[in-house]
Amino acid sequence: MSSSTSSSERLRFLALLACFLAALLVFDRGLSLAVRAIEHRSYGKSDFEQRLGRYLAGRNPAVLVFGTSRTFEGIIPAHLESCLGKKIFKEAYWGKGPKYNYYFYQLYKKRVGVPKLVIYGVDYFIYNAESNVRWMSRFNLGEKAAGFDVLAGPLLLFKNKKHNDEFLNNLMTDLGRTAPAADSGGDEDLFDKINTHPGAPAPDDNPKLRTERPPQFFKQRFPKPPGKEGDYFLRLLDELKADGVKVALVSLPDYIGSLRTNWQMPGFHRHLQDLSRRYDNVTLLIYNTPRDFDLDKPDLFLDGGYGKTNSHLSQRGAAVLGRKLCRDLAPLSR
Repeated sequence: MSSSTSSSERLRFLALLACFLAALLVFDRGLSLAVRAIEHRSYGKSDFEQRLGRYLAGRNPAVLVFGTSRTFEGIIPAHLESCLGKKIFKEAYWGKGPKYNYYFYQLYKKRVGVPKLVIYGVDYFIYNAESNVRWMSRFNLGEKAAGFDVLAGPLLLFKNKKHNDEFLNNLMTDLGRTAPAADSGGDEDLFDKINTHPGAPAPDDNPKLRTERPPQFFKQRFPKPPGKEGDYFLRLLDELKADGVKVALVSLPDYIGSLRTNWQMPGFHRHLQDLSRRYDNVTLLIYNTPRDFDLDKPDLFLDGGYGKTNSHLSQRGAAVLGRKLCRDLAPLSR
């Protein structure tokens, strides 16, 4: 009798477990499909090319600046335009990796023409960078949302967590905008924000900057090429060479703690030197060494430190870098 009861309880438990797992799979697939549907509508067909053309009409910039948030904070057009005697258009911002830059250059060349000089802020993690799907949706490449495959894994929400987080962050940012910025002027407003940004001042008591060196801290290896989007970086360099465009690859300064965290920085710089030898139109400008920049001055940085891989220049740090860039870019702008 007890054996029969025990067997019945096991069967009941297994049946409940099967029902729970089936419900979990249905919930996972249903919610994943809903996220993809919302994402597809959010990243509808873009008229970015037309907006870019309208914004740049009559401006005729001769210098184009690429990079991530480090270049957004560190290279300020106002610091360079007067000394170089050239108009500058900066398209450096968070989430804009090599793939984005490659496709943006295609539109820029079509709408504006070939620039005389490209300044490219190259980061230690360039081969680990992925372009944000929001920015990639500007190009109507047919990959605005990841494909939906019900057999891709047991839990799609977990499998696609990074992609889903990226989309939801983008969506919350869009919902937080004011109505005019979310309408037709959105791209133009962002162009202005990027190109007129004066840099951000570092607070006196900066909680984002870790200045004390602990006995032990995390250290980051140099992500080897081609990585996630490195092929697009090389494709862009190939195209710029074919177009006769001068290129300055700029290694922006890190706070000293971040430099020590990114301990293979010398190897990264050797890799960039190899690229500059491979492409005769490329000049390498390295400022991320204690010899070339005051990396241990906290007021020149917004964040970074020991165990922190990412570091951004403050408004004061960007001004110091701007003076160095004026000196070193002058021969390339003639």
